[in-house]
Amino acid sequence: IESDVSAIAEDLEGIFYQQPKVVIDTLLLNAFAGTYQSAGETKFIFSRKGNALRFMDGAEPIELYALSSNTLVYGFSRRRYFTFIEDEKGKMKLQLTRNAVTTELKKID
Repeated sequence: IESDVSAIAEDLEGIFYQQPKVVIDTLLLNAFAGTYQSAGETKFIFSRKGNALRFMDGAEPIELYALSSNTLVYGFSRRRYFTFIEDEKGKMKLQLTRNAVTTELKKID
């Protein structure tokens, strides 16, 4: 129950506390866009629309909000976020963090 209360408090903080807007270069957004897959076969699809990156979660895309040049959140909680990382071979990979648990996904297209 304590973790639920903490998550709700953090969501409310995200709604009412407006951080300075981080702008990500469109070249980076293009590099982030695509389909990522985990070892467990879970797929996540990201698309760029204008100056925003969107995450397909069901039928409707969700706009992501930048915390930094490579870390974006969905919803209002900083407990759920995506970190995009370019590996040593120039390939993009993704780290999904939810409630302090991080899962790594590889870009497949």
